Amino acid sequence: MTFMYLGAVTSAHTHFIQSLALYDPQQHRAATFLYGGNAGVTCHSFNAWTLWFLGYPDQGLAQSQQAVTLAQQIAHPFCLAEALFFAAMLHQFRREMRAVQERAEASTILFQEQGFPLWRAIGPLLRGWALAHQGQAQEGIEQITQGLRAFRATGVEIGRPWRLALLAEAYSIMGQLQTTKLTPKPASITPLRSPEPNKPSPSS
Repeated sequence: MTFMYLGAVTSAHTHFIQSLALYDPQQHRAATFLYGGNAGVTCHSFNAWTLWFLGYPDQGLAQSQQAVTLAQQIAHPFCLAEALFFAAMLHQFRREMRAVQERAEASTILFQEQGFPLWRAIGPLLRGWALAHQGQAQEGIEQITQGLRAFRATGVEIGRPWRLALLAEAYSIMGQLQTTKLTPKPASITPLRSPEPNKPSPSS
């Protein structure tokens, strides 16, 4: 996952393949309920993304479906919701609006039932994007805005440019892509922060 977020997609793909080769569904089933996650579901889900990034969208879709199927077999609510959400994102990459909506709605129901505040905020983002592309731009914008607010409340910054891009795209569909529409109020969304390890201290 670190390689993928660093943009080293080929290395990430290699590591996911190696991890899946070591994965044993029976052996690792108990760990799922102990730690709250399943390595097979996670690796299949993220490997689906790497395959899409590398230019193999159909292989990526197959990997995504394997993640969902495995999660269903394990019958662990969080793993299934996670697999459905990552599948929704892959469909968003592939511009498959109806599939995005279906996966996002299914994952949101599970996240709400299980009370996962961070993940519960994600569903409206993708559902809103899908609605905007299916002739319901205003409702889509409202859904995305709702998701952004809920996400902001968790304090999580990772992925924020992607989330704001969903909103920008929805506004563009309405023909309202204006700076005033997309520029947040100072107190509403904090700026991205990057560490500056080489910056000298004021006293130096």
